[in-house]
Amino acid sequence: MIYFLISDSITLTLLVLFILIIAYYIYNLRRNNIFRRLGMPGPEPIPFIGEAYNIIRKGLIQNDIDLVQKYGKIIGIVGGKNPNILLS
Repeated sequence: MIYFLISDSITLTLLVLFILIIAYYIYNLRRNNIFRRLGMPGPEPIPFIGEAYNIIRKGLIQNDIDLVQKYGKIIGIVGGKNPNILLS
């Protein structure tokens, strides 16, 4: 009997946790969608970290040069959780 109470509690906890993660993910995608709604070109942001992964991998200057070559002179990027506009 106690086993069923514990397993139901764990199942409910995991279900609530899963729903919260999905809700935050959808909220994050809507928030990072601002540049697409404005028609501004730019890379698709990685959820939760934005463009930080590419900056760490390539370096800030090289990443900016690659973005300008690929998307043009005005680019919308997401740095972490904040939307930024890169002008060159």
